[in-house]
Amino acid sequence: ALSVMYFDKQTVAPTDGKDYYGKMIATLAGEKFSYMTDIEALKKIEELYNSNSLENSAKRELELRLRDLKEFKQIPKELYVKYIQAINDGETYWLKAKTENNYKLFKPYLINIIETWKEILKLVAKDTSDYGYMLDKYEEGMTIEIYDPLFEKVKTELLPFVKKIITEGKMIN
Repeated sequence: ALSVMYFDKQTVAPTDGKDYYGKMIATLAGEKFSYMTDIEALKKIEELYNSNSLENSAKRELELRLRDLKEFKQIPKELYVKYIQAINDGETYWLKAKTENNYKLFKPYLINIIETWKEILKLVAKDTSDYGYMLDKYEEGMTIEIYDPLFEKVKTELLPFVKKIITEGKMIN
């Protein structure tokens, strides 16, 4: 139902109804959250993960799902719904701001998304910095210690090289 509502919101929903659609999507996401964090549902997923009946790809998919579910359990449902609502509102007004080339329309929604995400980070990023947590969440296994030397090299070697090419205006073979 969430996917269909989101698709409708993006394609056929009247512009004036997008705020309502966002609220309904957030409400349904809250129900999904209740199901995902249900102890019995979590036990069934863990049992399936621990069984020997899965192929590697399915086992990996369940491993990632369990990682997310354990994270969700640290977040109150109300905060999750608030975040989904903020994302939906933000997306609606980002599209409007983009169309009208007016960032100020989007700014308060972006601030709300960031502030709500910070509330979530306080609950889930206990063992690392917010940045470290997000690196690992979106690129598992990556850390500040891995990325910092890479970006330092970009700053010290690649940027001067690009600037030199721009200022000299020479073609590269």
